[in-house]
Amino acid sequence: MKTVSPTPAVILAALVVVVVLVSVAVPAPVSAADSFSTLGSGLKDRESTEVVLSGYFRSRFAALRNLDLDRGGTPSGNPIYPVPARDPDGQWLTNADMRLRTDLSIFAPRGGVVVRARADVLDNVAFGSHALGTPSATVSQDTDTQAVAVRRLYAEAALPFGVLAVGRMANTWGTGMLANGGDGLDQDSTDAVDRIVFATPLVGHAFAIAYDISATGPTVARPDARKIDAGPIDDVRSLTIAVIRGLSPETLARRDAAGLVSVDWGALYAHRWQAVDNAAWLPRIDEASDRKPTTAPLDRGFSAHVGDLWLRVHSRIVDVQAELAAMSARYEQPSIVPGVSFHAPVESLQLGGVLKARIGRPTGLFAGFLLAWASGDPAPGMGYEQPVGAVAPKPGDLHGAQADPPRDNRIDNFRMHRDFRVDRILFRELVGGITDATVARIEFGHVMTDLGAGTLTSSVAGMFARANEATSTPSGDASLGFELNPTLTYASQDGFRVQLQYAALLPLAGFDNPVSLDSADPAQLWRLHVGYLF
Repeated sequence: MKTVSPTPAVILAALVVVVVLVSVAVPAPVSAADSFSTLGSGLKDRESTEVVLSGYFRSRFAALRNLDLDRGGTPSGNPIYPVPARDPDGQWLTNADMRLRTDLSIFAPRGGVVVRARADVLDNVAFGSHALGTPSATVSQDTDTQAVAVRRLYAEAALPFGVLAVGRMANTWGTGMLANGGDGLDQDSTDAVDRIVFATPLVGHAFAIAYDISATGPTVARPDARKIDAGPIDDVRSLTIAVIRGLSPETLARRDAAGLVSVDWGALYAHRWQAVDNAAWLPRIDEASDRKPTTAPLDRGFSAHVGDLWLRVHSRIVDVQAELAAMSARYEQPSIVPGVSFHAPVESLQLGGVLKARIGRPTGLFAGFLLAWASGDPAPGMGYEQPVGAVAPKPGDLHGAQADPPRDNRIDNFRMHRDFRVDRILFRELVGGITDATVARIEFGHVMTDLGAGTLTSSVAGMFARANEATSTPSGDASLGFELNPTLTYASQDGFRVQLQYAALLPLAGFDNPVSLDSADPAQLWRLHVGYLF
């Protein structure tokens, strides 16, 4: 893919014009609500059953230019981003999708019980992707087999000494870099857990303990449609203990109006374990052979520990958040092939942290800053995408597993959640998420409210990223790139929202091709986001 492209100087000059016309950045978003202190919200005395429905419909239209950076293929033979199927030298890709999200809460009389559910309809289904009949003659779209996806379904009960919740619920914590429920209007993934959790308020804090059935192996069907766990020994279990002081948005608003400073904080510890694995879960590595799938047990001996600290200081004009996470794990037997064993375990120690701040009033000028750091691994590839059973990456690849037993028995790159976003191209599209990198982002913004029933926010953000392990980048150079993200947003009081996004990535030497000697060229993105909230 090598065509004539605007020079970096021309793109920078154009971006300066955009910045002047569009003004400056939206404030950094406030922290995501945690999954523990919000338990029991809305439980109050009621005369009869009440049903509350909320959600949104969104549609997004995007044009992506040169996201393979015109730097040629990787040593594995693939471009670092998909290229046009019919014209590998083409520059443009497009995307259009939609989602209807519905959140339902059913409150029982007297207010002691609530059942909550979330369902996404046509979630991220591409426009025109289900043409009915011959595409050139279609007059309709067929029904997607995954038209409705139930994301959450759980119940809460108020007890004399706390709240007990059971079911599939969101897993959200702190800034969202570690665990993220995907509640944002532009977010794509979600953390949901099958959990039993008890939380109780004490001295102004919420103390919680949660038991997760993270994964269950093969099941046996019974005549009455029940399914029995055929081997509990291969299940994956998790135990989480947390304490948090998390003020609700309503409480924060009251304290802001009174000119008070609010301090929230939380601490979390989680342990996950699995004694035995089952080959039926793992990708088939023998699809070309005549061997039949096996359900043979595999000794795994997996154990992981996670610790996380989160702090937030908030006032009407200042919001500062910090989060630090550490994860350690050990696979006593990392083999995924029955009958094949490795003589050394695979171990992991991963560290990640975020510091972000916003200064400014709800209207007028704002400024923001973010610093994110995620530990790296010296293995080839950034390692955000690590398919189980995939061939180990070669030096120069962008993706791939970070462990390659028995030669390399460590996985030390911290992977922040996909929906913890700091940009629109480099990490969101190319790498997949923040990992093995130090990221600095600054933003400025202006919110105008004198537009009748709505507000107009103009913004621009600039980001610089550098790999923590130079051996992880495609070229072996640690410098990844600069990115500018101007935005123009209109939001009405009745829930309508339209946003125009632009992004320009100026890749640095880390994305150059050391084999073909091609330098990485700039990439651009345009996205129109339309939302309807209810």
